[in-house]
Amino acid sequence: MDLRKIGQARLCLRLPARRDQLQSHDALALDQLFESYATTTQERDSELQISPRDSTRLTDLEAQCAKIEEKVCLLLDVVRMSRAGR
Repeated sequence: MDLRKIGQARLCLRLPARRDQLQSHDALALDQLFESYATTTQERDSELQISPRDSTRLTDLEAQCAKIEEKVCLLLDVVRMSRAGR
């Protein structure tokens, strides 16, 4: 499975109210965010398996995930509003 699909699947689980939008998108920017999300969540998951954990690194990765989720939601809103205006 490629990073885009991994990130898309993880975001569908994390943002279930946006699942339909995430699965039917047509924005290249979303593909880039999917890849970034996959990479960041995989790094976070790896960090969770390490003992002792680097809490600063883990906090940073969690913040990065949250920022990507926020950007995805904003982009989905822009796409939805632009379609409504057509």
